[in-house]
Amino acid sequence: MRPRTVFLVALLGLLIVPALPAQRIRLDRLRRAIDRHYDVEIGFIGGPNRNTATGAGPVDAKFRGSFGGFLSVPVVGDLRIRPEIAVSGKQVAFRTPVTGCTEGDCGLNPAETASFTWLEVPLLLEARLHRTLRELGSPRLYAGPFVAVRLACSFAVPVEPSQPPAGAFDTRLVTPCASPDAGGARYNNGDAGFVVGGAIGLGPVGLGLRWIRSLVPIAPDQATVDGRPFVGAKHSTLALTLEFGTRVR
Repeated sequence: MRPRTVFLVALLGLLIVPALPAQRIRLDRLRRAIDRHYDVEIGFIGGPNRNTATGAGPVDAKFRGSFGGFLSVPVVGDLRIRPEIAVSGKQVAFRTPVTGCTEGDCGLNPAETASFTWLEVPLLLEARLHRTLRELGSPRLYAGPFVAVRLACSFAVPVEPSQPPAGAFDTRLVTPCASPDAGGARYNNGDAGFVVGGAIGLGPVGLGLRWIRSLVPIAPDQATVDGRPFVGAKHSTLALTLEFGTRVR
């Protein structure tokens, strides 16, 4: 190798080698900036919920639950976009008037239970108020619309045993909503509405409370007599949530 070539290679090495640590430092700073300002989280969310139906007359609220996942993507500052997907159970109990009675007001039939299972997809705007509560955690506020598809629907009707004590009912007949035994009542297969709520986040864990309000009636106006309790009625759900998220690297 010519002396001039050796000299040029050595000079180039002297210029490049010191620049490598500086380049590595710049890349590390860039990576930390991206992690800090553009971190994406993925996780699970679930918990119990309390369900009722507005516009359905007197109903008794019941408890079910939900479980699903979420993705939290930063947008600007403390605001993030948070799509979720979850399987949610909703259940209410109701009583219908006794029909065919000729002795005046015969009261109400024993309570029936309506159970619905929905696949819900909320698209929420999430605000994280960092450093507000210091070591106690950071508040998170959620709000946004949701759409849902009904996965299952059934009714549990009390059945009188052959020789019961007066007024006693100890078994229940469960029938799908689409069953002819359910009277042919129709129920909407889809739902939509809005979600509002909040949570306290401590590290990867968050504990929250949210309200899910449906805007679509459970049963359409064409529902038969058996579906009448839910014509115009809409789900209203108060949910306690526990979530666990992790950053996507």
